[in-house]
Amino acid sequence: MTKSICIFGGSAKGVDDSYCKFAEELGRLLARKKITVIYGGGSTGVMGAVANAALNNGGHVIGVIPECMSDNQDILRTVSELFVEKTMHDRKMKMYSLADAFIALPGGIGTIEEVAEVICWMDLELHTKPVLLVNINHYWQAFTAVIENGIAHGFIFPSIIRSILMVDDINRIDALIVNGANRVNRSHFSDQISFNDLA
Repeated sequence: MTKSICIFGGSAKGVDDSYCKFAEELGRLLARKKITVIYGGGSTGVMGAVANAALNNGGHVIGVIPECMSDNQDILRTVSELFVEKTMHDRKMKMYSLADAFIALPGGIGTIEEVAEVICWMDLELHTKPVLLVNINHYWQAFTAVIENGIAHGFIFPSIIRSILMVDDINRIDALIVNGANRVNRSHFSDQISFNDLA
């Protein structure tokens, strides 16, 4: 049973309110299911929407920040727990170690880098935790196109596709992650995660 999920997401709101609305819905879902939210500690944008929604609905939220951001006014100080790590790398290691699974909402360069890293680690079999991309407004299509291009050119093994789940519906998150095993069974998910599903 999944007990904690690391959420990646932007500190910005995006071009319309659909991103934060989905993030709030996700936060409420995780609180209702008593699943701990692990995230980057911010109070703004998509990441802040998830954290605040979870907290407002009785959820447990753990923020993880690096020392260089400890005085930042955008840090959410009302989280259940706040870890301050020495470096950005230490911050990511802490977040990854606390989580049973990863969910990526739309976000900026930091979000993309975090997603790429956990997918890389999965491909290297350093972990088997699910990685889910929330494809609101087809946000992750360009990212997955880069992976498909790498496959086409022989630099990425096609099996990587079976390491990634992609959805745009909160009910599928509930079914695939929240109620699912906390480790990826690649054959089980292989019929549900084609990058073309949401094109």
